[in-house]
Order: sequence, then C-alpha cells, then structure tokens
Amino acid sequence: RMFRAIRLLKKFDTIWRMIHGVLHSMRLLSAAGLLLLTALFVFACIGVEMINMDEAIMGDPSLQELVNERFYSVPRAMLTLMSYVTMDSLSSFYEPMVNAKPLLILYFVPIIGVV
Repeated sequence: RMFRAIRLLKKFDTIWRMIHGVLHSMRLLSAAGLLLLTALFVFACIGVEMINMDEAIMGDPSLQELVNERFYSVPRAMLTLMSYVTMDSLSSFYEPMVNAKPLLILYFVPIIGVV
C-alpha cells in the first residue's frame, strides 16, 4: 500500500507541474489574445469604412448583399475577419470583392500576415 501511495504522489507531482505551467502562461496567453482582438478590431473598423463607402462594391446588388451580411457593423466584421484568418470559407466573400475592386487585396492580404 505504501508503494501505491508513493506512485500516486509522483503522478500528482506531474499533474501539479502541468497546472503550474498553464497558470504561469495565462498572462502571456491573455496578452496574445488581447493583441489578436485589437488587431481584428482595427482591421474591422478599416474594413467597414472602406468597403461600405466604396461605390464600385455597393453598386453591384450581389456584392451589396454580401457587404450587408458580413460588413454591416464592426462586431460582425470582426467575426467575418476571424473566419477569414482561419481560412473558413475564405473565397466566399474575399474573391467577389477583390474581383470588383482589385485594390482590396491590399486590405485582405495583410490581415493574414498581421493576425
């Protein structure tokens, strides 16, 4: 029985080290998360202003529907950019807008590089 208790304490030591490491890295992880949210917020603000004010995009009914669905507000634009960064259905909104206005590539490509 004593041997079992000693083995159990060794397992707790390993688990305690893992918990200790995670707790010590929380500060760094939260700073990285805050930096990610800040970058997404900045890009979302730029995107909402730049895309909603563009006459070439808003003149096309299909693109206007896409903008009204994905870039109508800053929180929704942040969600759209998060799916863009994770490359989830990337071409569904990126490609039609870049086809209509090729300069938007200067907006979308840095997002992947920065975020």
